[in-house]
Amino acid sequence: MSIIISILVSVFLTWIIAHIYYRSSKKDQDGLYKKLNSETRDIILKVQKDSLSVKELNEILEEKVFDKESSEIFPYKVCPKCGSENLIRGFEYIVDTDVGDNGEPFHTASKCPTIECFDCGWKKSAIDN
Repeated sequence: MSIIISILVSVFLTWIIAHIYYRSSKKDQDGLYKKLNSETRDIILKVQKDSLSVKELNEILEEKVFDKESSEIFPYKVCPKCGSENLIRGFEYIVDTDVGDNGEPFHTASKCPTIECFDCGWKKSAIDN
């Protein structure tokens, strides 16, 4: 009889430990799940690996942000800040003042490419580089 009681107690204690571990693990997974938007979750779940390193995750996400085959100076497909596809490509002009041989100032204007997100206001300019 004591063997049966020992087995039942062991099974019960094992069940309690497994249940506590499961609840803790589920809480962590739920927290992570809530932090990621559905598009990001879908991207990660399509990868056929059991685990991802930070480098691998960055490479996967970069594929969604950058067009590596583009010849643009800023090959963004989406805004790196908010993920919006509403990107505006344009130019800024840099005006430089110099002094000519005759001592008179003269101005030159250089065209500088820019990209800006219409939705969040993120902006990148070749001047920044």
